[in-house]
Amino acid sequence: MSNSFYVKFPDLKKELVFDRISHNQFIFDWVLEQLPVNAIFYAPVVCGWSISAMLSTKTPITWKPGTEVIENLVEIPIGRVNIFMPNGHCVNWGCKYGEITEPMSYPTIAHIREECTDTLFSVGKDIWDAVTWSKNIIRAEFTLN
Repeated sequence: MSNSFYVKFPDLKKELVFDRISHNQFIFDWVLEQLPVNAIFYAPVVCGWSISAMLSTKTPITWKPGTEVIENLVEIPIGRVNIFMPNGHCVNWGCKYGEITEPMSYPTIAHIREECTDTLFSVGKDIWDAVTWSKNIIRAEFTLN
């Protein structure tokens, strides 16, 4: 199984790479099994600087809820990926790219590759601008390569 996945933004001509972290590897593996998948990104405008997408999944979750390691989004490092609200055949995917002000805790599964950090900030700004100003739709492709 791969140790990373890609999020490609064709309209922005930008790409992010995320790597496996030490905990919740069973969730990371499940996410990889759902790829490839396309999504539309948005910015949750009430809790700080993060980007999110609702991912359609091939299968429901395969783990027992409550067995995940969860982390407080205020305290996690920039570039950490979380998932939440898995139900049926969808899951919400999020990534912190700046300060988070609301102390929410979710399972975390991956982290931005170091060399993609500046691109993450740029994508975050693009998504924020799309949600709050331009109303452009920000499409992305989640892939294994």
